Amino acid sequence: MLNVIRVIKNKLNIEKASALFIFLLTVTLIFYRLDEPQAIVFDETYHIPSAQKYLNGVFFQEYHPPLGKLLIAFGYYASCRGDITNNFIEVEKIAESWPANLNITCFRFAPAVFGTFIPLFFYFLIKKITGNFKIALSVSLLLLFDTTFLTQSRIAMLDVFLLFFILASLYYSVVIIQDFEKNKKRLILYAFFVGCAISVKYTGLVALIPFLFWIVKNVIEKRARQRFKQVVFVFFIVGAVFLLWWQVHFVLAVNIVSNHTYKASTEHLQVVGDEYLKGNLLSNFVVRLTDSIRYHINHNEGVPSLRLGQSDEIGSPWYQWMVGGKAINYRWETPDSVTYRYIYLVPNIVTWLISLLGGLLGSAIFVSDILFGYLKKSREKVFLEYLVILYWGYIVPFWLIQRVMYLYHYIPGMVFGLLLWAAVLNILQKEGKKIEYLLAITALAAVIIFFLLSPFVYYLPLTNAQFEIRNIWPIWELRCVQCL
Repeated sequence: MLNVIRVIKNKLNIEKASALFIFLLTVTLIFYRLDEPQAIVFDETYHIPSAQKYLNGVFFQEYHPPLGKLLIAFGYYASCRGDITNNFIEVEKIAESWPANLNITCFRFAPAVFGTFIPLFFYFLIKKITGNFKIALSVSLLLLFDTTFLTQSRIAMLDVFLLFFILASLYYSVVIIQDFEKNKKRLILYAFFVGCAISVKYTGLVALIPFLFWIVKNVIEKRARQRFKQVVFVFFIVGAVFLLWWQVHFVLAVNIVSNHTYKASTEHLQVVGDEYLKGNLLSNFVVRLTDSIRYHINHNEGVPSLRLGQSDEIGSPWYQWMVGGKAINYRWETPDSVTYRYIYLVPNIVTWLISLLGGLLGSAIFVSDILFGYLKKSREKVFLEYLVILYWGYIVPFWLIQRVMYLYHYIPGMVFGLLLWAAVLNILQKEGKKIEYLLAITALAAVIIFFLLSPFVYYLPLTNAQFEIRNIWPIWELRCVQCL
């Protein structure tokens, strides 16, 4: 055993070992009890039917872009060896009990795989920004042990795909900002991941903020004309990727079943199926895309507004998200009315409060630098500006949204706050401050809270008394079943 350890130590340096540790730990935490529950969890009730329609070539329209559901379908096909089922091809929402002969884990496979790589991407992103693996390791553990991140990575929902593509695009944006001349070709990867993020949810548009920051930076440095071709190229790739995933959707979703037309226009229905690939392909594509976008708009207009103060309201305002509220009871069941099992979307309060602290401190340093020249011209200053703009660029649009929104919509914002925390720690270290104890204490605190809240992630039984022990943050508004 000692020989094996020596070999590993010789082969890996500490930074690579840290990355391997994060990856293996993530695999363990995400795939543990992934098959529980064998029942629908929250919006799986909508996304699983959509994925199954892709697998069976059934026509449908959706209120999100197609990539997230395509990935869920691909994950099912890959993990269940192509065993195609058709239980839900005629419904938009699963209303009945989950069939005993159908393994729900296969629908959760793709989110779990993508979630597995997010903390690793996050580690490399922080390492690229700060150049400090200790900061990268500590802050990555804050994300890894966040119970909202783990919960979303273990169910067939879209947010983990969105976060993956946003982080991937941010990584390549940082590479480009650090040294554009050496990394021109990375613009392709950046643009591809931005296109994928927007193709999961329209909030993926936040991934364009770093590029807009880069454009402004070049304008200030009077290099706008030199970069014009690259700017046009990036927007072309982003648009092409977005349209490509829609094309995949249109090619797969072709067979109308039981006259379910999803309010499609007459022009749209005329070019569904075999007709789509006949005649003018571009014209047919435009017809279907226009009608699909119209469907999105009409759906969002029909979503109710937030009803603050209502006991049954699970949505919450943006300012509540920043301090970890409101938690959402995704599912519960009890075998005996003594113990209850919950999937509860509840944040690791250590992670979320440190994210808020990072956002506030980073913003304060940013403003201080504008007013008093707090920072010297340096890499740290550039990335602090970059991250502050990214952080508020994601949060501010939610101020204007009237429809009800939920805690999980803020997960990218929480991650941006953690990036700002890493940037602040890096600035403090550059100024000679000792941060090692702070890194260790915050990571340890996040681990402790994770173990306290882990029954809500892994569907483990709790008595009401055990539930109340975990009700440590009033703004969560946790309620045991008998308290509802």
